[in-house]
Amino acid sequence: MKILLTNDDGYSAEGIISLALALADEHDVYVSAPATEKSGAGHALTFNRTLCWTQVSPAEMLLKNAAGRDNPFHAVHGSPADAVKFALEYIYRGEKFDLVISGINSVLNVGSDIIYSGTFGAAEEGSVLGVPGIAVSTVAADGGYELAARFVKENLNALYAATSPYVTVNVN
Repeated sequence: MKILLTNDDGYSAEGIISLALALADEHDVYVSAPATEKSGAGHALTFNRTLCWTQVSPAEMLLKNAAGRDNPFHAVHGSPADAVKFALEYIYRGEKFDLVISGINSVLNVGSDIIYSGTFGAAEEGSVLGVPGIAVSTVAADGGYELAARFVKENLNALYAATSPYVTVNVN
């Protein structure tokens, strides 16, 4: 499966690295995440300035795909939704992604929190652009990232089956 990973905590956050490492041995993982932490950004998009991005060395992130090749990794200087939109329409234009996964967020996104969640907003941007999205959140204490990453890896087919283009699944 070809997966675009993103988040709202920034490209070097423990949650996205845990998820990337869990998925990269079986899937083609591409990363486009905010350059800095953008929690609470909701589904904000940038219109009043030019977006810039930085290609991050996959070796720096210790990330290889199933074939042993470096996975593409980009830090976008914008919101979480910007990172997804910019990746799908510019950085990886022409690539056909099966799924956008956002997270792993360090707190749960439940109830009205989902309105403000940059994690959910990023996954939803994929869905708006026709690529099914999954937002993943956990309580990060006591190994929460590893548990959530393992859950996603072990249940990816079932989670994917619950999506379709223009649908976003929220996993807590």
